[in-house]
Amino acid sequence: PHAIQEALQLVYSDRKKYIQSFLRFAETKIHITFDLWTSPNNKAYLSVCAHFLDASFSKKTLLLALQPHYDRHNGKAIAQSIRTVLDAYGITRDRLGVTVSDNASNNDTTVYHLYSSFAIDGAVSASDAMPYRLRCYGHILNLAAKAFLFGKDANAFESLLPDVDAQGREELLLTEWRKKGAIGKLHNLVK
Repeated sequence: PHAIQEALQLVYSDRKKYIQSFLRFAETKIHITFDLWTSPNNKAYLSVCAHFLDASFSKKTLLLALQPHYDRHNGKAIAQSIRTVLDAYGITRDRLGVTVSDNASNNDTTVYHLYSSFAIDGAVSASDAMPYRLRCYGHILNLAAKAFLFGKDANAFESLLPDVDAQGREELLLTEWRKKGAIGKLHNLVK
């Protein structure tokens, strides 16, 4: 078991050096996307991706971290975790572009604390940090589609289904969608 663990650590270290080098020669600022979510077994994970143009001006996206997040889910704790990732890859404030994340309010405070952590005197106002916070278009579109289909309580539709195994739940869900008419048929076709 130790041999496999050591081999994986060597691969990880080697790949990390490669990514650090790749980021060092980015032609643009390095923009990040991040997300924090909790798995069904109640373990929280943080993902951080970098987006930039490389030396040949090709668009690149690299996963920098997909790691457990043991701290609170507030903006300050998330910002500290992201800052640790950025530091590990040598991404300094002058190289950091904008951040993209979903609409959760704690992401506003995350961006504020992240950019404040780079300030020499720690004094970055919320209004100074907000131009660096972009909201994920896919998330906004998903929320709008759910509101259009289900009204104000978008989660009520799926919560009405009984607690059954995954296969049974999928079949019940498809049946419920069929009752929604043309939109439901379109959903099931796409699914």
